[in-house]
Amino acid sequence: MRVPMNSCDIDLYTAVRFSGVRNPEVHLSSLTGRDGPFTAIYESFHYLALPEAQDLACTVIKTLGDRFDFLAYYSDFRIDNQEAGTPSNGPRGGNVTGIGETQHDLESYCTAGRFQWGFVQPVYVGSNQMQVRPPEGAPVGSDHDVTFYAHQLGERSPDGKMLSYNYAMSQIGHELGHRWGASVSAKVNGETFPLGPVHWARGLQAPVAFPYQRPTEASAMGGGVWQDNFDGTYTQLDDDYYVPATGYSYLDLYLMGLISAAEVPDFFLLKNIVQTGKDANDHPIFKADEPR
Repeated sequence: MRVPMNSCDIDLYTAVRFSGVRNPEVHLSSLTGRDGPFTAIYESFHYLALPEAQDLACTVIKTLGDRFDFLAYYSDFRIDNQEAGTPSNGPRGGNVTGIGETQHDLESYCTAGRFQWGFVQPVYVGSNQMQVRPPEGAPVGSDHDVTFYAHQLGERSPDGKMLSYNYAMSQIGHELGHRWGASVSAKVNGETFPLGPVHWARGLQAPVAFPYQRPTEASAMGGGVWQDNFDGTYTQLDDDYYVPATGYSYLDLYLMGLISAAEVPDFFLLKNIVQTGKDANDHPIFKADEPR
């Protein structure tokens, strides 16, 4: 402990020591069965706070110029995040209208309007999101784990392996898709129904227009692929979980300005969804209502 001796222009300090006080820090690996007892024991880690997304954008734009539409960051140092990835945000440059959001906060991102969207923080190159494929022999997980699809995805490739960087493509495709979706609503008989917010609602019929790697895919932005059984039930052929990587729905492509409204097929939004069973292919079946 160091305390000032006076308050002159240059502070003078002297060291003060307390008897009977010791540093409680110890490496757990060094403890033996003869050590202790301890009142409490814990292990803590500290990582420096990450910069704000606006600071990241400003650093790049001020250094390299306002010439970027999107910014995705990857780091060779560890990033810890409870989402095991990174969310995204931005000012939605270009002042695109009709997507349920408007341009905002250009100055805080140091852009005159060119920059639109980016990662909130870097993705660590040692994380799952940046591995070419799961390690050989990785256990097969649930249908929300990419290893569940390893055999199916490998069938389309000459080497019998899934496409490279499935997690990475899933993350960047999803996060940068937020530049346009998913904040719009639909009107049915004068009543407004939100189709989101943030991600497409679970019950939204959102099949991918041009599948990325499987015959049937739900949008990278959420929703599902629902088969109407015409008896008040619906079979979910693909859900709103974006692993493995998927493409964009017709609605996504329309909001991106890539297709016209006339090219978007009719779709529906299921409400009051309750699972009732599964079909012969293990697809879940739900009882649900469509807004009228």
